[in-house]
Amino acid sequence: MPSKKESSSEENNMKKETREKADEEVENILKDTLKKYKERKKINQENAAVVGSIIEEYLQSFLLIGYNYNGDMITYSHASNQIQADAVNHALLKITQQRELPPPKDSKQ
Repeated sequence: MPSKKESSSEENNMKKETREKADEEVENILKDTLKKYKERKKINQENAAVVGSIIEEYLQSFLLIGYNYNGDMITYSHASNQIQADAVNHALLKITQQRELPPPKDSKQ
């Protein structure tokens, strides 16, 4: 029959092993989550670049701001020179200084 000291030591070792396994699982889950987030963000930015290239055919300079279906914010801007960049920034300031954005066209308010 093991002494109290030996059984206590075995319990501590088991607790330590359990904690180490749990820490390792949490670390693996975090790594996996970060990897998936990085891939999603890359895909979102690539999609924004594709949309941006289409818009470039019609507009000299622009700022695209929105959210995807997962709730991630997407931004993409295009300006060929400093004058165009200043114009886009000025337009953004004008929009943000308005008291409220107009409702969507399909809104029934």
